[in-house]
Amino acid sequence: MSHVAPPLYPPAVLRPAFWVGVRRVLARCLELAHASALPASLLLVGEPGQGREALAVELAAALTCRTSPRQPCQCSSCQRVRRGIHPDVHLLQPRSAAQRRGTAAGDDDGGREPKRTIAIDDVRELVATLDRHPFEGLRRVVIVDPVHTPPLGVEAAVALLKSLEEPPPNLVFLALAANPHHVLPTIVSRTVAVRIPPPTGDEASAHLAAVSGLTLEQARTQLAAAGGNLTAARALADANPAELAALLCAAVGGDGAALAAVATRLKGNETVLPLVTAIVETLRSGATADAEQLLEAAAALLAAERLAAALNISLEMVAAGRLAALP
Repeated sequence: MSHVAPPLYPPAVLRPAFWVGVRRVLARCLELAHASALPASLLLVGEPGQGREALAVELAAALTCRTSPRQPCQCSSCQRVRRGIHPDVHLLQPRSAAQRRGTAAGDDDGGREPKRTIAIDDVRELVATLDRHPFEGLRRVVIVDPVHTPPLGVEAAVALLKSLEEPPPNLVFLALAANPHHVLPTIVSRTVAVRIPPPTGDEASAHLAAVSGLTLEQARTQLAAAGGNLTAARALADANPAELAALLCAAVGGDGAALAAVATRLKGNETVLPLVTAIVETLRSGATADAEQLLEAAAALLAAERLAAALNISLEMVAAGRLAALP
């Protein structure tokens, strides 16, 4: 049986490639590339799954393509970029210790969820190959997803700096981030930020319906409840707002298991908006008698997000601490 390589990203993550805003930014980048004016190190800023990965993949496909370098196409080269098997496109993502050893995920200590990082050895292994000429494409492209610290270790980030500042010819770095405040300033200063435009209302509704198994009308309702925020709407589609509100009330009341559950929900996220949206939706529906407690929880979560961004520290731990400190 032949081995089929997994895609670079799941299909749902690449769907935003068809959004108008993403196509517009892609066209602008390719115009610069055609004029030999595209910066060699870009910081693609946007929420996970909302265009930044799709832009990175389509840009990588066009930058390496010899058939149609001014726009991504359906040639063999572009398709192999999307599938993650093009030799000139490298994706640097967090890995667990077990993945680095080539063993099963369950081999990580204690059977806990493995901690995934971009370690210095990963970066050194990559940097050692950057001077090579493209194997078959016009350029080589490196995608770092995400470039936040953590999961990008400080030593690993430092090891990337010289390559970001003075990349070899025919090499483009695409660093992905949701929040530049969580990226080391030394990396931000060596990249040119490109912000991913938000989807239109129709694009967001169609995307939410497709990835969450909702009807288009249900997706529109969910987006309206989330104030138009796709991240919050997806969270609400996957969980009952009243259940989230009850979890937050339990956390504020000192339930350690509930606090841990809240921290788990925030792990890897850059925003508390899904939880705050659940609070607002629950209060609007009148489905709880704990309005004062929920408002305090919302304020604590928003304060935690500001503090975590200012200090560049873990959001889930700050949020859990703020909730636990409420009277």
